[in-house]
Amino acid sequence: MDRWIISATQNLIKYVRHEMDDYKLYNVVRPLLSFLEKLSNWYVRLNRSRMKGEDGVEEQKKSLNILFDVLLNTTTLMACITPFLTEFMYQNLRNGISDNDKHIKAESIHFLDIPEYNEGLLDEAVERRVNRMQSAIVNGRLIRDKKNLSLRLPL
Repeated sequence: MDRWIISATQNLIKYVRHEMDDYKLYNVVRPLLSFLEKLSNWYVRLNRSRMKGEDGVEEQKKSLNILFDVLLNTTTLMACITPFLTEFMYQNLRNGISDNDKHIKAESIHFLDIPEYNEGLLDEAVERRVNRMQSAIVNGRLIRDKKNLSLRLPL
């Protein structure tokens, strides 16, 4: 899941940069919202125990650092669309940024550059596998709903 969210973040950065370069700002909102939904409903939910430290301190640090990086990049991408909300979020995120990281620690999120994507972090195969997994889970939930089966009942 870590590789998936990192790759998805890089794809989002790549897409947003491309659309903004072409002055198609109206194409950016829907993918950002879709990404935030995937982040909260899939990555955070499936890694909740890791983030709480149930899998050890190293796994906790790793998952929280990845989440922090994803949130910082996403917040920076959203800054021109939702300036006040992202400024509020960034002021809280700044507390986790070292003073040595001048390129990501500024007085305001609006002083930061839009992040660059890293081609080496893109992993289309992982993204396809996770999309298939998500599709299977969603279809299973739909079938449960049609059959009026409780989510607590194991299949």
